[in-house]
Amino acid sequence: MLTLSFYVLGNLAGSFFCSLSEAALLSASEARILARIERGDRKAKRLLELKRDPGRTLAAIVFLNNIFAIGGTAAITAAATTVMPATLEGTGITPATGMFVFIALQTLLIIAFGEITPKVLGEALPETIASAVSPALVWVRRILRPLVWFVEKLVAFARPRSRVLAGEEGEIRELARLGEQGGHIDPEEAELIRRVFRLDDITAEDVMTPRPFIRGFTASSTVDEVRAQLLEAHHYQFPVYEDDLDKVTGVLTLRDGLAALAGGHGDRTIGELQRAPLFLPTSRKVDDVLRDLQDQHGGIAIVIDEYGVTEGIITMDDLVEELVGEAIDEADLREGRVKRLSRDVALVHGLTRVRDVARFLSCVVVYPNLDEENTTITGLLQERLERMPIVGDRIDVDDSLSFEVTEADERTALRVLARHTRAPQA
Repeated sequence: MLTLSFYVLGNLAGSFFCSLSEAALLSASEARILARIERGDRKAKRLLELKRDPGRTLAAIVFLNNIFAIGGTAAITAAATTVMPATLEGTGITPATGMFVFIALQTLLIIAFGEITPKVLGEALPETIASAVSPALVWVRRILRPLVWFVEKLVAFARPRSRVLAGEEGEIRELARLGEQGGHIDPEEAELIRRVFRLDDITAEDVMTPRPFIRGFTASSTVDEVRAQLLEAHHYQFPVYEDDLDKVTGVLTLRDGLAALAGGHGDRTIGELQRAPLFLPTSRKVDDVLRDLQDQHGGIAIVIDEYGVTEGIITMDDLVEELVGEAIDEADLREGRVKRLSRDVALVHGLTRVRDVARFLSCVVVYPNLDEENTTITGLLQERLERMPIVGDRIDVDDSLSFEVTEADERTALRVLARHTRAPQA
């Protein structure tokens, strides 16, 4: 009887260890393992090696589990066959019935304590448990290496040529969403993650300052002639051109202009102070634009179309706003671009982007077309109305956001009433 108890407990312990190790290894996050390594956890280094070569590790665990399952079952059956007749003698229970009850109980124990319980524990504390069992797993891999190698050769035809790696964009987006829903990530942090991934989906044309709003200087103008514009400037760099914006020759920094004024060199021309410009096509992806501007150590980029016509400019500020939202400052309010009229109503310029208005009014919008989020109010009006907007035009972006034109010219909507319609409180 003692031998039978030893076999039963050994079989349960072996199944428990294999199931616990498998669940913990599969559930362990490589990112959290790396974080443990940074904190000086030595076991985490060994665990990282096992995690990055899961095929052989899992194969070794499966081998060990089957050794316990098959070998243990055979040993238990042999011991029970010997013990059962003597144990049941005089009870009126036949050995066959006793064996059936014993096997049923053994199966329940294996399922409960050899499979379900360890897997629940392994998934609940993956890195902690995986780190604890990693030394044993290393030895299991070494001992069973010949068998694992032989089976790998037998099933080599089933091995995929490429493996889907963890950390793909879609997975990280979903993790951010789940983290936000679970309260582990702030909504602002989750939105920042989504905006980062959006950088390779939008182009320079989507984030540039359009041509009608470009403020620049002619190359032949002197510093004294543009003194007033430099002293009142709200920007740090300006395009320099010859006849018009289609002939941009360089970029003037506010620092160079003011330095010339302070040094008494007001007779110098803007062309003498200009720096080399950076030209980008309208189709350039925004994440590439960011690298271009970084390589240029800041500055601005001139956005041109396939014909070399200047369509707009992009600054580093534009890219920062793409990540964190439009920076609405006091200068914007004085110029009348954005003016809050009440908690849920604002007066905005037609070239303000739809998503920035929604953010300004703390309005959660479900866009029928995702492109509408990144367009300007005027662009959305033109697309919906299929004509230039006029005073009185009104559209609904969603049940919670609407726009009404209150002032317009022949080119754009100058003032638009943006309204956040809140759902009635239950």
